[in-house]
Amino acid sequence: MAAGLPVVSTDIPEIRFWKDHVLMAKNRESFLESCERALKLNNEEWKKSTSLSMKENTWERKVEKIYRIIQKKEANQN
Repeated sequence: MAAGLPVVSTDIPEIRFWKDHVLMAKNRESFLESCERALKLNNEEWKKSTSLSMKENTWERKVEKIYRIIQKKEANQN
């Protein structure tokens, strides 16, 4: 996803967060259809949209979020 390429996945809970950037399939037929669609989506507009979304999903951002949660908990304990 970070490369901006279309991604096809089975419909699993972990991937639902990315539903706007992943083509999800519930069965064999829809998986094959999603693969066909992914080949057509592999264009600059899709790449730009997906890459922009991925910029916010970095380890640095995750650490910052965890750090803020810890600070908030510590502040509430005092």
